[in-house]
Amino acid sequence: MRVSVIGLGRLGLVHAAALASLGHRVVGIETNTERVGKILDGTLEIHEPGLADLVRSALTDGTLDVTSQPSTAMGARVHFLTVGTPELAFHEGFNAGYLESALRSLVPFLQPGDLVVGKSTVPPGTAVALAAQLHRESPDAELAWNPEFLAEGTAVRDTLAPQRLIYGVSSQEAAGRLDEVYQPILDTGTHRVITDLATAELVKLATNAFLATKISFINTIAQLAATSGADALQTAQLLGTDTRIGASHLNPGLGYGGGCLPKDTRGLAYYAQHAGAMEAAQFFAQVDIINTVQRQHIAEWVIAQLLERRGRRSRSSERASKLIQTTRASHPRSLSHTHS
Repeated sequence: MRVSVIGLGRLGLVHAAALASLGHRVVGIETNTERVGKILDGTLEIHEPGLADLVRSALTDGTLDVTSQPSTAMGARVHFLTVGTPELAFHEGFNAGYLESALRSLVPFLQPGDLVVGKSTVPPGTAVALAAQLHRESPDAELAWNPEFLAEGTAVRDTLAPQRLIYGVSSQEAAGRLDEVYQPILDTGTHRVITDLATAELVKLATNAFLATKISFINTIAQLAATSGADALQTAQLLGTDTRIGASHLNPGLGYGGGCLPKDTRGLAYYAQHAGAMEAAQFFAQVDIINTVQRQHIAEWVIAQLLERRGRRSRSSERASKLIQTTRASHPRSLSHTHS
């Protein structure tokens, strides 16, 4: 199948290369011409194990074409939107402007029956708004939502061997088209879930916010361990043995970072606030606050340890100085050779 992928950042480039490796003919469209040049030259801006080889192989055998021209999407039956949705200033939710722009650039080249598939992380309601925009400008095309669950460092594996595939669709035809795209993955037994647009949007945010919550939770437990004399690491390990909880994301430390968990947790808090779910908004805001404060706690602990070591060195230096003075007074020749 001919497929287009609009936006070749981490998500888009991995997705495009992975689909090419599954046997599809893929055109990757990126408005940043410098990025296009680097991809074609093999100097990727993104480091993901296996990605460079996947891209090189696809470019060599012709299953992947990379360009800055939206017109090259014409003729593809499925079009994936994989552009970024960065956080707005002052933590005021997600910027969907790149998504809207990508859709506008794609519309003139759509044909009747084409399926446009969003993969970017957005709050519920975004897909419905984009579907309305698509219906006005290209009424014979359809929009679906297909969230991706990638972790940095395992993005290629997570794309080719996902734990589940989620289709937010409005018709069986859209689900069938996505089945065609992912058939090699489905043939391995990967679980597939068909749902509505809003659920597909929310499950991505909920997943990342839950992982962030686990990290903030274990860091609060580590604080309690420090005040009680308990072993924080062993407490985390024991929690992880409970199958209802699981061991992932239960490592006390600096907290979470990266491009997704902080943005998505704050974005979900902002969405909840504007949806009138104030308790949910406060909850996710507190998860973010705990994460921010945790870094301060760690920094303070490191400073205290350094000061303590410095104090020990100072006390040791004072004792050594007194010893040297005493020794020199008693044995003036014995140390003169030592310092010569």
